[in-house]
Amino acid sequence: MQIVLFTAVYGLIAWVPTFLAKQGMPINKTFFQIMLMSAGAPTGAFIASLLADRLGRRRTIIGGSVIAAVLSVLFGLVTSQLFAIVVGFLMIALVYFLMDIIQAVYLPELFPTEIRVRCSAVCVSMGRISTILAPFGVVFLYGRGGVIAVVGVVAVAFVIQAIVMALLGVETSLKSLDIAAGLKSSAAATGKP
Repeated sequence: MQIVLFTAVYGLIAWVPTFLAKQGMPINKTFFQIMLMSAGAPTGAFIASLLADRLGRRRTIIGGSVIAAVLSVLFGLVTSQLFAIVVGFLMIALVYFLMDIIQAVYLPELFPTEIRVRCSAVCVSMGRISTILAPFGVVFLYGRGGVIAVVGVVAVAFVIQAIVMALLGVETSLKSLDIAAGLKSSAAATGKP
């Protein structure tokens, strides 16, 4: 999930100004458009905070991934400035919605207390490695098929994420992390109360 998210951020969102310019949007208006679209990031994070417990992590990640896939493809088809702003805002909001649900909430809940930080760090590190590779992938894909190739690959990654979550994901919402049990087992292992 971290690989998909960081690929979306550094393989799609970071390239939005370039894609807009290549799709014929005037460069003098592109910066204002990006500013409006970027407001999707805090909006998505806020919505995630409202829905994470109400809908459950698993359903939220599956649904958000499917919608993000659709919005990614739609973004590749934008032809007007208004459409670019609306779809771009929604796409960025969805990516940061998923970032908050997955990275800040779901991932840490998967691991026992004694290894939670290490396991979460490994997962985030895998995502960060994808940030090194994503720009090269974008250049390669863009050279072969333009914006549609790039957004298509990102959309497929979101669909794969949704399928994997549907098949293998566990629901962690409203489940105890059993912190007290984790503290007891740590104390027993070290011999300290």
